[in-house]
Amino acid sequence: MKKNFILNEWMASAFNTEQKIVFPYGNKYGWGVAHKKKNKLICNVFAEENAFTVMVKLSDKQYKTIYNQLQKYTQEYIDNKYPCGDGGWIHYRVTCKEHLDDIKTLLSVKCS
Repeated sequence: MKKNFILNEWMASAFNTEQKIVFPYGNKYGWGVAHKKKNKLICNVFAEENAFTVMVKLSDKQYKTIYNQLQKYTQEYIDNKYPCGDGGWIHYRVTCKEHLDDIKTLLSVKCS
């Protein structure tokens, strides 16, 4: 998907992430692109037809700093995150430009 390519290129140029093709979670998600910075996982991106999913973990503090700037669609993902330590994982499905803008916001916080 074109948006998937745009996100991968943006991550590489904005945050100098290394990209690697991975099969991290079995057949449910299939093959994806892992973005790492200094061997730390930033996110995984899984392509679909007409969409893609980004799996990312942020701390509760990181989520709170941007929560009110995000669309209700994105806030619902945060509200229903999979808890993990101080924060949690979201599996964020991107289907339009507004979703792409929000995932860029989330990833910017993750990388800062």
